[in-house]
Amino acid sequence: MKMNIIIVDDEVMIVESIKMGLEDKGHRVFEAFNAQQALDLLSNGDHRIDLVITDYAMPKMNGLELLVAIRKSHPTLPVMIMTGYAETRMIIEALNNQCNSFIEKPVSPDLLIAEIEKIKQHILQNTKSRNLHQLLSRIVHQINNPLTAISCFAQMIRLNQDNGVHLQESVAEILAAVKQISLINKDIINAGRAEKSKCEPVELDALLDSCLKMFNGLFILKNIQVEKKIPVRGLQVRGDQFSLEQVFKNLILNAVDAMDDRTEKKLSASIMLSPDSTSIEIAIEDTGCGIREELLSKIFDPYFTGKRDGNGLGLEIIRDVVEKHDGTVSVESRVGIGSKFFVHLPAMQRAELRDTLQQDDKKRVGSVSMDTL
Repeated sequence: MKMNIIIVDDEVMIVESIKMGLEDKGHRVFEAFNAQQALDLLSNGDHRIDLVITDYAMPKMNGLELLVAIRKSHPTLPVMIMTGYAETRMIIEALNNQCNSFIEKPVSPDLLIAEIEKIKQHILQNTKSRNLHQLLSRIVHQINNPLTAISCFAQMIRLNQDNGVHLQESVAEILAAVKQISLINKDIINAGRAEKSKCEPVELDALLDSCLKMFNGLFILKNIQVEKKIPVRGLQVRGDQFSLEQVFKNLILNAVDAMDDRTEKKLSASIMLSPDSTSIEIAIEDTGCGIREELLSKIFDPYFTGKRDGNGLGLEIIRDVVEKHDGTVSVESRVGIGSKFFVHLPAMQRAELRDTLQQDDKKRVGSVSMDTL
């Protein structure tokens, strides 16, 4: 496990010597010659930092004060303090602020590497439980999507005086949502297993139609006008249908939530083929509250949310799924006007689609032949 490490010391020679030693071991090192530079490196978000090694005695802000500042924004980030001062009070205060390690100056390269190895082992031991927690949080978030549909269709049944065709349609949608929950429960059962996602041709317009239909009750109850723009039908991508379904559903529900307090409520969904026919753009647009410009770069981060009751997982799930399908996701937004999310996925070419269908036909023929033996 190679680490991204910030070295903080006001003495250039110390920073350079430690940097050389750590880079020889394969680590990536970022230099900071005062505490503020270290905090700036942590806040810009360009690189995931795994460890901060800081001197204690520095002007303006010492290592202990830096530790306190880091804990406010990065409560679990490992921090190691280098000091030539064997001050009991400082050590106790540092421990109270969750300092991960101490090392005395002059720094011994072997001792420093040994301390870093201890921190690495601690990180690895906690990764499995953290990943499981994130996985379960994501699954629970996905369960909320069909539950929303069930709730809305149940309310429509209760409010509907004409329990004829409309009742049958609502019950059918409830059963479809229940089926979705059963698929998600399968994910829970398989959590931690190395089960591959299905990779198959997925017809995007049929998938979008299905997702919009699931939330039809929600659109009616919230008085939302829905508009679809699909000039070319039958466009396909290669991927996992269930995962792509979560992308569409999360984008749709986010758009609905954004329009809660708006007078005009319009949701637009479109699917377009790029001019060179290599990619497909799926766009979900709303007339909601919009997103402030300073938040646009953060909205796909795990657990970041601007919603009062949000958990910050919807957009993170979207980005994760899209990137696993070799695609990209982006957003345009104006406060008070609305937002438009764009998902770009590689289009399944006709030759590839033809080969896939031929392979499926061969499998079916083989299956029939075996059944007749």
